[in-house]
Amino acid sequence: MFNFFKKKKNNIKLSAIGTLIEPIDKDNNLINSCDHPKFKAQDVYKMAIFLSVVNGKPVYENEDLYPRYLSYECGIKDPVNFHHAMIKNGYLEKSLNSLPEILSLKKVSELKAILNNSSIKAIGKKSDLISQILSDLPVAERKQILSDFNGFVLSDKGHKFIETNDVCIQFHRHKKWDLDYFDYAKKSKRLINLSFFDYAWSILNDRLIIYRANGDWGLLRNTHFYMWELLKLKNKQEESYQQLIFVLYFDLSGLNNGNVVFQPDESVAPGICDLLYKSRDLFDTLMVDVCYDDSLPFHYYPPNVFQNVLQEILSTGSANLKKYKRELNKPTLVKGKHDFVKTIKGTNLEYYKN
Repeated sequence: MFNFFKKKKNNIKLSAIGTLIEPIDKDNNLINSCDHPKFKAQDVYKMAIFLSVVNGKPVYENEDLYPRYLSYECGIKDPVNFHHAMIKNGYLEKSLNSLPEILSLKKVSELKAILNNSSIKAIGKKSDLISQILSDLPVAERKQILSDFNGFVLSDKGHKFIETNDVCIQFHRHKKWDLDYFDYAKKSKRLINLSFFDYAWSILNDRLIIYRANGDWGLLRNTHFYMWELLKLKNKQEESYQQLIFVLYFDLSGLNNGNVVFQPDESVAPGICDLLYKSRDLFDTLMVDVCYDDSLPFHYYPPNVFQNVLQEILSTGSANLKKYKRELNKPTLVKGKHDFVKTIKGTNLEYYKN
């Protein structure tokens, strides 16, 4: 169960994915079962990511054709041999799929290229592009796609492995959240049914406390953005929108990591404006109050001015910050520190009276 906005006191130590050890059996092949005593969390992770990446792909002769993160994230130094091992151990099999199934394995860019090469305008999402190929592409070219496909797809064993270890895919998909899969693997042994999203929320929640204590306002801002992503994935729309308001709140504050305040920005990130504008129906004025209740040591924008900027974004999809320049708060300089402030762009808050 999610306990949203509940801050936990215990800090969880974060660490990066370590060196991975490839398990082998007496025949020097990858072992067949996760129940094997040598099989560890590292091996589950590397296999799940690799299988999800190569599903529908041929075995490449050149290792450079495989994504580089398979090496630095998963520890797979020889992806060609690893690919052969996945086939030999029954996780992948030669495809006998129909054309719709083969098309579903392709990227959107690949589907668009197929249509463009036949002078057909590519329109819509992936499902729309597949429908276009099936209906508009000449029969001879559709047959050519079938004959050219030489990829290996997940077998029943492979599908079962992926489904069982979907949490690995989630960690990879959201790796910018900087979560530790092996920390999760240890905790999941103690906490039955610990989901990826419950684990992620607890870590992000703890970071709010850590970053605030350290005055790392930029990292705190990014954490709220990750919380927006997580809540949106869990279909918690209003809660997710509150996190976006927090992001704007920090963006306009002037605060950054190391408890430093910078000169006020002259523009709002277009991406944030776009996200706020697209979901503007979710906005509630109380969301601004929630932000200012979570007070900062300094903020350029008084609540009423921040509200005006936000309303401009919600109305037009952007904001001209220059017109609010005269209404901004100004840090009060500590006596004798004027020259220091003038010589650098960013100034530590210890030089300001709050």
